Amino acid sequence: MNFNKLINYSVRKSYNYLNIIKHGFKGKVIEMPMDKITNEYAFSYSKNGWNYLVQIIKEYEECPGIRFENSSYYKLFLKLKYENIETFTDILFLHDKNKRKELPKIYFGTKPWGCSIKKYMNVGGRPWGYYYDKMNNVNTKTLHFRNLWYLPGETESLKSEWNKTINLYNQIKKEGYKPFLKGTLPEVYLLINKNEEVMAVRFNGQHRIAVLSYLGFDTIKVLVSDESAGVIREDEIDQWFYVKEKLINKYEALCFFNAFFKYNGSERLRYLNEI
Repeated sequence: MNFNKLINYSVRKSYNYLNIIKHGFKGKVIEMPMDKITNEYAFSYSKNGWNYLVQIIKEYEECPGIRFENSSYYKLFLKLKYENIETFTDILFLHDKNKRKELPKIYFGTKPWGCSIKKYMNVGGRPWGYYYDKMNNVNTKTLHFRNLWYLPGETESLKSEWNKTINLYNQIKKEGYKPFLKGTLPEVYLLINKNEEVMAVRFNGQHRIAVLSYLGFDTIKVLVSDESAGVIREDEIDQWFYVKEKLINKYEALCFFNAFFKYNGSERLRYLNEI
């Protein structure tokens, strides 16, 4: 779906604008196909992709009594301990050793266009992670408590995500999904390539999106948040922070950008299952 079709599609939908005004959503509410929504590491929520949070729900639903330690989710992430996952680059190109070697190491919290948070885009984001801390003698762990990717394979973080995802799944399954009643919507920012194709990258609400994906929602309403990067266009690449500052070149920047359109997580799942 290209950008113009996406906007037209959204306008045709019968939103309850009184609810939108009532809750004061800061941004643009659009209807987004689930197969065009991915997370910040290009693990897609589509039926053809693989997303680790959706995997948690799938395993739990297939075997409600499954122990966290026996889940394939846990076992897959344990393998990452031995994969030297130090940066965003290492996750995005986990399955492609050539690209991992050839492309610059971009820290967590940064992207070629700056980052996902609008107020930090013009300073190159807020880098974080175990590797970043080690290299710069700082401590960003407190800012990203129990983040899966701070030190991949860490049991405490993995279990926290497991419990959080299952608890929300059971809540939505019991109460139904009522975003306007609760005054919250999943938040995203948009990537638009030269062909006007659109990919929504989650900004907030990854657990909700995972639950809705598993429950079979074909489309969901999302907020292109004013606090997020908003809309990142390939044809504005000269203005992307790391390109403009000549810290990476256009080819390198586009490798990262295009990965969000090319990858869906299944390629990295295959890699993890092979090692």
